[in-house]
Amino acid sequence: MEATPRLEFIVANHRLILLWHTGRLEEASALLPMTAALAAKHGSTADRLYVRWCEAGILADQGRAAEAEPIYRLVRGAFLAAGSAYDLALISLDMAGLFLEQGRWAEIQKLAAEALPLFTCRDVHREALVTWRLFEMAAKGEALERTTVERMRDYMKAARHDPSYRYADD
Repeated sequence: MEATPRLEFIVANHRLILLWHTGRLEEASALLPMTAALAAKHGSTADRLYVRWCEAGILADQGRAAEAEPIYRLVRGAFLAAGSAYDLALISLDMAGLFLEQGRWAEIQKLAAEALPLFTCRDVHREALVTWRLFEMAAKGEALERTTVERMRDYMKAARHDPSYRYADD
């Protein structure tokens, strides 16, 4: 059976994400141009944004923060404009992790504050809103740690599909 062009993109994208998340950054970087080309040809606007988000994440994980940041900002701006609260939260937390490493507290605080209105006006369940407020308060107090940002990101990723999922800050 021959793969459809859309299926070809989906497989490449999933492989890209798997390589990135398992730390196989060189392989992920090598696959990125093909995945981006497939997204451009057979993907939606959202698909193209998600591929760019992966690109930024790969660059950030390679220690290339200066290259990752403008891509993160571009994708985050699109999510903000589209009103995609959970995607906005996830990419904001990715950016917060990057800024945390650089001690850029004012920018982390801005990320938290900009997303809050979207959280309060969208259909975002209470626990996710409370978690975002915790993020905002920790950013204001300059009391965030990388592990906390990662736990909040994991929580937001799971909570978008399961409103009963609870955040646990150990």
